[in-house]
Amino acid sequence: MTEMEAMLDQLRAAPLESVGLVEALKKQCEALQYRTGARVTVDVDAVPGPGQLRPGAAQSIFRIAQEALSNIARHARATEVRLSLAVAGNGLPPAGGR
Repeated sequence: MTEMEAMLDQLRAAPLESVGLVEALKKQCEALQYRTGARVTVDVDAVPGPGQLRPGAAQSIFRIAQEALSNIARHARATEVRLSLAVAGNGLPPAGGR
């Protein structure tokens, strides 16, 4: 069921409207775990709410993570995957941070 919901999220224009960024990312990670058998963990610090991010920022974060998880499923043959999202200063850390 989780995998089907994650697949439907890929087709929706705005999958974050109903569940929010953190829950949408967790669903994508659960789906990856079911598809690949990899042990997937999600580490999310306190993330700014929808009104605190610039318009479209949460959607962009979701789509980037979604593409990364998709690439892991297709190419990495990973046995362990960790998705980490944290706030650093006034924003999220740059790529490669934390």
